[in-house]
Amino acid sequence: MSVLYRLRRHPFDVEAHFDFSLVLAYALPAAALEPLLPPGLDLDRVGELGLLAVALVQTRALRPAGWPRALGRDFFLSGYRVFARLESRPSIRGLRILRSDADSRVMTWSGNLFTRYGYELCRVQVERAGYDLKVAVEGPAALRLEADLRPAGRPPLGSPFTT
Repeated sequence: MSVLYRLRRHPFDVEAHFDFSLVLAYALPAAALEPLLPPGLDLDRVGELGLLAVALVQTRALRPAGWPRALGRDFFLSGYRVFARLESRPSIRGLRILRSDADSRVMTWSGNLFTRYGYELCRVQVERAGYDLKVAVEGPAALRLEADLRPAGRPPLGSPFTT
């Protein structure tokens, strides 16, 4: 195995404080998501639907585990993933990375050196007030999101999720 291959397998633990981590899961027609998977992966399905996740994370003092907090850096990270299974062993499930973004050149460089996430640089604006969160990501995968983070009751009618 090459040194680069071993480096990109998360060679050390990291520590960070998350100001927030918002993950949105979308149930979409399987036919829309299947083309995003390479040979050898099958879409993980709920009936005729596949699942796509968008994760938005604001970190503080992210650093290798054990390093002093003062040496950590603050980053915004976004990731887009499709839920998948191995074709040859359907019991093995995971997330296929479609895209990963970070708002720092340091994070894109180091994240790409030590992981296979394929970080790209983005610009982001985050506003938080009470239960309201607004995120605007500028770059090739532009995203604008407003979320009301009050605890929800039941899923909306027609949702494939029971809770």
